[in-house]
Amino acid sequence: MKTMNRTNGMVDARKLVRVLEPVIRKIVREEIARAAAQKPGVFYLEPGAPLYQDMEQILRDAQSGSIKLLSREEALRDRG
Repeated sequence: MKTMNRTNGMVDARKLVRVLEPVIRKIVREEIARAAAQKPGVFYLEPGAPLYQDMEQILRDAQSGSIKLLSREEALRDRG
């Protein structure tokens, strides 16, 4: 499946999905974490769930200083 691209004609939809999927997953994880932080006790994930493990890893990375977590405003600031 191909989709139009203004700069070079055609883009392979599979390549587009491959590029966008990690970004989308990251945004979803961040939004879920934000929602859970706003209403503690309302949101629950099983400790063995992949999303739970991802969120634990993000927390460990943030605590160790290996990543900088952006605020919602910072993350959305550069979006057109």
